Amino acid sequence: MAVGQTGLTCILATSDGGFLIGRSYTISSVFTSDIYSSDNGSLWNVVATIGSGFSISDLAFGGGIYLAADANGKVYTSNDKINWSSSATTIAGGTSPFTTATA
Repeated sequence: MAVGQTGLTCILATSDGGFLIGRSYTISSVFTSDIYSSDNGSLWNVVATIGSGFSISDLAFGGGIYLAADANGKVYTSNDKINWSSSATTIAGGTSPFTTATA
């Protein structure tokens, strides 16, 4: 990741001691998101790019599944932090689906 990178929106400490960061930007007026991974917080690599209007706002982990969500509730999931699939499920409400949830 380059110094001064813009569009960084969220960070997640992973279960294996590493980190994930989400970054959103536009290409030809379409939102696109990159997911970066790091084992030590110093060296970062893009491990996935999610396009088609997805502007990542949150990352989460639970039950062996990584989740990436946008402010519209669209969700992508991954078992390995590298291969992400669109979920048929969306999360309703709020501008940040994971951080605005109530118990």
